[in-house]
Amino acid sequence: ETCPDDAPWQGEFAAAIKCAERGAWQLAYDQLESLADKVQNEPAILKNRALVSGWLGKTEETVQAWRRYGAIDGLPEDDAIEAETIAQLLDPDTHKDRVDEMEVVFRVNNTELASEVLLSERTVDRMPMDPNQFRNEDEPPPKAIFWLLDKELPATGEGIQRQDIPSILGSLFLFGKQTDREARLELTCTKNSDYESTKERVTTLLGEYGGEVEKETKVSDASAVAKALSWNWRLPDDTPPETRKELLDEYRREVTYEQWPQTPLPVLDGKTATEVAGDKAYTVRLAAAVNLLQMNGEETGWQVDYDKLRNQLQLPIPQPIEAASEDELQNISNLQLVRVETSQLSDVDLGVLFRRAVFLRADSAIKRFGEAILQRDSFDGGLSRPDVYMALTRTAADPDEVLEWIAAGRQASEAESQSPAQWYIMELPIRLQRGEVERFQQLMETLRANHFGEPGVAEQVFQLLMRLGIIGPDGQPAQGPPPTADASGGEPPAAAQEGGGLWTPDSDKPPQGGQESKLWVPGMD
Repeated sequence: ETCPDDAPWQGEFAAAIKCAERGAWQLAYDQLESLADKVQNEPAILKNRALVSGWLGKTEETVQAWRRYGAIDGLPEDDAIEAETIAQLLDPDTHKDRVDEMEVVFRVNNTELASEVLLSERTVDRMPMDPNQFRNEDEPPPKAIFWLLDKELPATGEGIQRQDIPSILGSLFLFGKQTDREARLELTCTKNSDYESTKERVTTLLGEYGGEVEKETKVSDASAVAKALSWNWRLPDDTPPETRKELLDEYRREVTYEQWPQTPLPVLDGKTATEVAGDKAYTVRLAAAVNLLQMNGEETGWQVDYDKLRNQLQLPIPQPIEAASEDELQNISNLQLVRVETSQLSDVDLGVLFRRAVFLRADSAIKRFGEAILQRDSFDGGLSRPDVYMALTRTAADPDEVLEWIAAGRQASEAESQSPAQWYIMELPIRLQRGEVERFQQLMETLRANHFGEPGVAEQVFQLLMRLGIIGPDGQPAQGPPPTADASGGEPPAAAQEGGGLWTPDSDKPPQGGQESKLWVPGMD
């Protein structure tokens, strides 16, 4: 925000800005604070004071400063909404309603029989994870790990409907008897409205083999609003990827358009978005809350029309911004970045905005500017087309879209006589998680035959295979399966079942020791 040309205080303002530019932020803040006391409700002073306060890490003062700036009479509504968005983003009170994450310890008097009970129960599902991953320094790992479900897991995910998908109520860790500790079952779950009934279910499940609660401990907490709007499904392992995507997209739309508007929010004085829709006293705060919802959704790949939600809540729709001059571009805020019209931008300016979006990890802006660059027959903005494709692959939430960008990036690299090895490496985990073993094998063979002599390529492949659970740190095939498609509707389950050899996604179970692995990995030559 620049100082008005005719302001009698422009000398003091310029001195403060000079201090800020050379890194003397505290001095700049003090000067702007003094100036704000003398000149009331001046946008240039209050906005720059808020910025410098943020650089100093003064969270409480920064929140107050942005809200004071946003409350200036006559400030454009767009600027007021942006100021409130920043304030809500920084303000701990935005998420002051918290819910506890609990660890509940149940007594177990017969570990083996308790394990049999859990394995036979249709609403308990054994996690495909190696218990050794949960080993502590001072005690052995659990004997088994389970998910506790709210309903039975369907036999297949083919044609599965939303109402048939079980939700994970908590995780169960079964420990055997130790030298200084009796056998136990630990439940980790959220202390929500289902908390007491979840504990009762575990007690009932254990029956005569234990069930008495020995200890309840809070281990962390989380935003109550975020928890209320989240879900944790357990999808059958054979659920097709396209079905998973359809179910997730459907639920995300329901959360955005139906559940979120009915959820009480601290920033709305405990009221819901639906209750305050159309109330001018809440317009700025509600619009800012929608901005944050959109930012969070875009960070996690939600493909939702947030302007539809704004219309639903009678909020203004953010309009495109035409910025042609260098000064106008410099004054574009990070939140406004995605709204900049690209058609009139020079190649250089478009390249600058693209790099800025990449630096900020602003996926929507990366996608907007990146696609604009690719649409130009020639581009003289200091970026290669492979660089643009590489950034775009990281913005795509849909695996099919990622693969399209990878294919285009590989072609662009080859057209510029660059090695396509990085594109093959990026494709590997996607093919494995989709269970496309033949393509995975082709990629591995292509890398081995044509690119392992290039600097760093073999090392990157080794690191990737270790992260995927295919090989161990010693380069030998790992025990148990690597992750394929997501089992829980969230993070892919880590590897592990009993058996030796190297598992591949098209096998019914891990090959036993002595059988030949079908999957080539580095070091097997």
